[in-house]
Amino acid sequence: MLRRLIGYSQKVFRLSTRLIASFTDRRPEPRISTATVAKAAMVMFWARMGSLNALEMSGASRFWKHWLGQPMPSADTMGNVHSKMDAGTLREAIHQVYGGLKRNKALPDNRGISLAIVDGHESHASDLRHCAGCLERTIHGRPGDRIQYYHRQVTLLLVTGAPSGRQPLRLPLDQEAQRPGEDEVATAVRLLERVLVRYPRAFDLVLADGLYAPASSTSCWNTINTYWRSSKMNVGISIKMPLGCSIRFPPFREPIERGLASGGTSATWFRGRR
Repeated sequence: MLRRLIGYSQKVFRLSTRLIASFTDRRPEPRISTATVAKAAMVMFWARMGSLNALEMSGASRFWKHWLGQPMPSADTMGNVHSKMDAGTLREAIHQVYGGLKRNKALPDNRGISLAIVDGHESHASDLRHCAGCLERTIHGRPGDRIQYYHRQVTLLLVTGAPSGRQPLRLPLDQEAQRPGEDEVATAVRLLERVLVRYPRAFDLVLADGLYAPASSTSCWNTINTYWRSSKMNVGISIKMPLGCSIRFPPFREPIERGLASGGTSATWFRGRR
């Protein structure tokens, strides 16, 4: 199955020659190319390996010599290269994947709506190790209070429709790291400002949870409304609230369909006026 997935990616997206070959990092004179590390990491996720150490332990397999063209990099090298990788080249590769799927008619609408979901996610946390970009919170316990360090990013996920009996495609378009001293909404606004320029026609509706409700009429909606007025975009925002309620922006748009969002809360979808 892994070889079939790689073969399909090479044929349709030119994975090695076009997408991964463009990846760069901040190392001045690398002995191991960024593409080699990225190709190994992709197989790690495809094969659902638990860690970089598990990936390194599989380095004796003949598969790696054929796939990478050289021995498997160590776990330390994999982590070091990923920490210095240029995020701009990764975003450009995702945009090329999106463009290929769109041309191949592989991104159907969801009941006539192109839907995107924006939400925050924590990737990891530690009580000991931390960096300059870590967020901090105080954990209260019986031994006393302690500082916990963690990373959170806001991700924008494109959710497509699907034929009966098949799962919809979920394509992450972009993500933005939350900076120390700011909240998730401010991070989401910065993410939307970039995504709306790069993907002006990718989605009609942005779906968020109740955390965005206090700021939706100002920062979040103003970000969307600015680009909608300047480029005639067809984008609205729906805020999921408890007890089956929802807040919709802008208020002058007419609802075209009602349905159930994930989690059972009701949501109304809006289409912008052309």
